[in-house]
Amino acid sequence: MKSAVKMVCLALFTLLLLMGAAPSALADPVTLNVQPDKVEVGVNYAGSRVTVSGRVPPGSQVLIKVESPERTVGLSKKGRVGGLFYMTVATVNVKGMPGMYKVLSSGKIAGLPAGLQERLGVDPEFRSICSRGQVMQKREEKSIILPPAQAQEYLAGLVRLNTKRGLYSMEDYAVQVESGVYRAVLAVPPDVPRGDSKITVYAVKNGSVLAAASTALPVVNIGLVRSLGNMAQTNAVAYGALCIVVALAAGISIAGLFRLINKLIFKDEGIGAHH
Repeated sequence: MKSAVKMVCLALFTLLLLMGAAPSALADPVTLNVQPDKVEVGVNYAGSRVTVSGRVPPGSQVLIKVESPERTVGLSKKGRVGGLFYMTVATVNVKGMPGMYKVLSSGKIAGLPAGLQERLGVDPEFRSICSRGQVMQKREEKSIILPPAQAQEYLAGLVRLNTKRGLYSMEDYAVQVESGVYRAVLAVPPDVPRGDSKITVYAVKNGSVLAAASTALPVVNIGLVRSLGNMAQTNAVAYGALCIVVALAAGISIAGLFRLINKLIFKDEGIGAHH
């Protein structure tokens, strides 16, 4: 009798555990497909488009975040010197900011709770990634990190520059969702950084993340671009010599072109002096 009671209790306990786990177990996962699954950058690369698609739990808002590796960027600040000359007054290096940062949403990004925006790094003002940036400036042969108050103008300037170049963007209603299937087209600009960009898809509902998935999008050089890149890393002397030769050849070609244009447009009309 006691063993039968124990068996019944164990069965009830197991059933309760299964019932408690049922919601998460039955929750629809996020799937993620990327086509093409690689971006190849050649000599004539002028940007490309990548399709991101998959499934999400029905009724959820879809957010797609794309983040490339961090890279150091040099910036200069111009101003008037002596009230007359407009020239460079300061130069800095900005570290810790991703080379490309894009967010696409099926709804209004600004409509999400502020805490969720910050946690996912999808705030429209790019505050989350700016908080990771460091602005370095050389002073008396030493590199120092500028305090936030001084660094802000450079970080904001870099955001504006990258937005203009198509590297940074926040796009509302850029993801189509129907019956739990989503699809979006990601514009990859010509200046995309090389390396693995991370694509993350979030399914959001009622201010919380239901599920997420991520994958890598490799960005690689091909052909002549790859060969020159390898030469620059493995044989800097040969690469420098090649650059000098190309520059000289270009200069000679341009000079010859201008001489030809000058000859065709301003040719001798046979005018002479008469006595």
